[in-house]
Parts: sequence; structure tokens; C-alpha cells
Amino acid sequence: MSVITLKPQHHLALPYTVPWNGHMRFEVESEYPTTTLVLDPQNLALWKGGQPYTYQGGFSNLVRHSQDLRLPAGGMWYLVIVNTLGTPMAVHYNVWLG
Repeated sequence: MSVITLKPQHHLALPYTVPWNGHMRFEVESEYPTTTLVLDPQNLALWKGGQPYTYQGGFSNLVRHSQDLRLPAGGMWYLVIVNTLGTPMAVHYNVWLG
């Protein structure tokens, strides 16, 4: 499991090459509630630009996130972890593909 310190009001977009079958599983645990999103490159760009976007997985404002997904396609996908709070926090995460 990887560990990072996520700065206040920041996000981390972790890129993953998902296999052809679209199977992805992730777990995130944080000190304080965070939001997770699973986005393809196009929707990541929309999200970053403040435009309407579509996400394929994730949760809002939880300390523990765990999800097993079957994405619509393989290829590049991003697990985005968002800290909306005004304090830094430790975040543990792990991703399994295939």
C-alpha cells in the first residue's frame, strides 16, 4: 500500500493502464474524509477545467473507499483522490488491475 501526504485543497491523479477486460479494484484510506473519482483522460480534463464530467467509480467524503469496478474499456484511467479540506492529510492507497 502506498502512502502520501495530500496538501490542503489539492488532488492527486494516479494514472493506470487498465487491461482490456476493464477490471480495476482500489482501496483508499485517509485521516479525514476525501473524495475519489475514477476518470478516463477526457473526463479528467473536463473535471480539472470545472466542466461537466462523467465518472465511472468513486465515493464522496469518506475515510475508507473500496470498490471493485468493471470499466467500459481498457486503456488509460485515473484514480483521483481529492482533499477538499484546509488541512494536509495522510492517504494510503492501493490499486489492483486485471
